[in-house]
Amino acid sequence: MKRAPWPESLVEAICQEIKIRRVELGLTIYAVSQESGVSQQAIANYEKGVRRPNLECLVRVAKGVKLDLSELVSRAEGRTRR
Repeated sequence: MKRAPWPESLVEAICQEIKIRRVELGLTIYAVSQESGVSQQAIANYEKGVRRPNLECLVRVAKGVKLDLSELVSRAEGRTRR
């Protein structure tokens, strides 16, 4: 059974949350890239909303900003409810 894609608003909030968390931690895109193994360009594009990350990349980037994927999604969901 195929599941529906995540709502676009949630994906946008997740991408915004990546940047918010990175800045909170005082990390550069380079540092997140090194920790996650995801390219700097991809991370920058996620933060700008130019690209949409797949699930594997989200898991890796979440690790790069020192969160579990569930924590990243939860934080983003909290922002979409405001």
